[in-house]
Amino acid sequence: MKIAGLRRIAAIAIILSICINLNAQRFDSVLVKLDSEFPQEKLHLHFDKNAYNPGETIWFKAYLFANNNLSAISRNLYTELIDERGKILQRKVSPLISAGAAAAFDLPTDLSESVLYVRAYTRWMLNFDSSFLFVKAIPILNPKGGAKKTAAAPAPQNYLNFFPEGGDLVQGLESRVAFKGTDNTGKPFKVQGDVLNSKGAKLGSFNTVHDGMGWFTLTPEAGEQYKATWKDQSGKVQTTNLPVAKKSGVVLETRKMPQGIAFSVKRSDETAKQLKSIYVVAQMQQQLLYRAKASLEKSPVISGVIPLQNLPAGIVQITIFTEDEKPLAERIVFVTSQEYYFITDLNVPLKGTGKRGRNVIQIDVPDTIACNLSLSVTDAGVNPLEPGEQDIFS
Repeated sequence: MKIAGLRRIAAIAIILSICINLNAQRFDSVLVKLDSEFPQEKLHLHFDKNAYNPGETIWFKAYLFANNNLSAISRNLYTELIDERGKILQRKVSPLISAGAAAAFDLPTDLSESVLYVRAYTRWMLNFDSSFLFVKAIPILNPKGGAKKTAAAPAPQNYLNFFPEGGDLVQGLESRVAFKGTDNTGKPFKVQGDVLNSKGAKLGSFNTVHDGMGWFTLTPEAGEQYKATWKDQSGKVQTTNLPVAKKSGVVLETRKMPQGIAFSVKRSDETAKQLKSIYVVAQMQQQLLYRAKASLEKSPVISGVIPLQNLPAGIVQITIFTEDEKPLAERIVFVTSQEYYFITDLNVPLKGTGKRGRNVIQIDVPDTIACNLSLSVTDAGVNPLEPGEQDIFS
C-alpha cells in the first residue's frame, strides 16, 4: 500500500512537472515565433538642426535597428516631408548601407508653413502598426506670410494623460498613477494639480518631476469617479477624469533596484476565487528573460525580483498572465547600462574664427569599436537644445 501511494505521489509530481514545462514551452515558442517571423525594426534620424528657415536644407542621417542590433532586414529607407494637412511635399528613397542612410530635403524659399513633418520607414515596418514609424515635427522659422498666419493661429492646447501602473485601477488596491502633460505639438510642459473625488473633496496633489511627467498614489473606492484639476500654460483651470477603477483584478508595481527589477502583484478580494495562481513573464526584444508561476490563493500579494545581470540596455516588458495565459496587467521598464558608452578624443587641428574660416575637427575612436557616426555643427545661439528632445539613446 505504501509503495502504491508513493507511486501515485511520484506520478502526480511528474504530471505537474510536465504541465509547468508545457506552459514554459508555450511562452518560449510564442516569443521564438515572434522573433523569427516578425522582428521589429526601429528607426532614429539625426538632424543637423532643430528648426529651419525657408530655403534651407534639412540634412539627416538614419540609423536602423532590430533587436538592439543593426538591422539586416531592409535594403532601402523611405523618407517623406509632409505638411500640416498630411500632403506629401517630397519623398526620398535612400539605400541602407550598414543599417545607415543619409539624405536631405531642400525647403522652398516661399514656404508658408509654420511646421512640417518628416516621416521615415522601411517597407517591412509597414506590416505593423503606424506608431512604429518614425515621425518628427520640424518647426519652420520666419515662414512667408507668417505674421498673418500667426495672428489667426489658435492658442496652444495642453493635454494631460493618466496611466495607472500595470494598466488598470482596481477598487480597494493602492496604485501608482503616472501622468504626462504635452501640448498640441507633443512637447512636454510643467503641470501641477489636485486629485478630487466625486464630491469634490481633495485627496492629494501632484507635480511634474521631469519632462511633463510624474506620478502619485491612489486607492480607488467603489462607486467613485475621480478627476484631476490642473492649470494649463495659459493659467486656465482644466479638468480631466481619471480612468474608471475596475471592480476586480490585479495591480502590478515595479521598482528598479541594484540587483534587478523588483515587482509585486496585488489582487482584490473579489478575484480570490477566480484567480488562484498567475504567471509572471518578462521579455526584451521578444527574448524571454524571466518566467515564474506564483500562487495568490493564500496571500493577496506576491513579490519577486527579475535579475538583470549582463542584460543590454533596452525596454523590459513585464506581463501578468492567468493560468490559461490571458494577460491581466503589463508594465514596461527602461533598463540602462553603460555598454553603449565609449571614450573618444575630440581634437581641433585647425580652428578658424573668422568669416567662412576653415575648421578641422578630428574624432578618434578606438580600433576595437566599429562605428557609423554622424556629426552636426551648428550655432548654439540659433539652434538651442529643445526641452524633452530625444536622441538615439532615448
